[in-house]
Amino acid sequence: MNGANLPDLIVDSFKKLNPNALLNIYIEFDNWEDSIDLINSQIEKILVNNTAEFSQNNWLDINKKSNAYLSYASIDKILYGLGKSNDKILNQVK
Repeated sequence: MNGANLPDLIVDSFKKLNPNALLNIYIEFDNWEDSIDLINSQIEKILVNNTAEFSQNNWLDINKKSNAYLSYASIDKILYGLGKSNDKILNQVK
């Protein structure tokens, strides 16, 4: 994050209340490592801790909000950014 990290208290609050906003902050500042860690933790949360929340009966309930939501667009931005970063590194090596 350009040499500065967010305080743990802020990161923990964002992870609980709005992980997608935290992911967007990481993407905005090209903090790819933390963004990937956040995605992995959210996927693990969905697979391990929230099986009842994402059961077949509940998945269509639009009033029910999940704090494990991450948009596909954000994940695509990370993949695109990682590709650009890798291209820059490869060009520097050549």
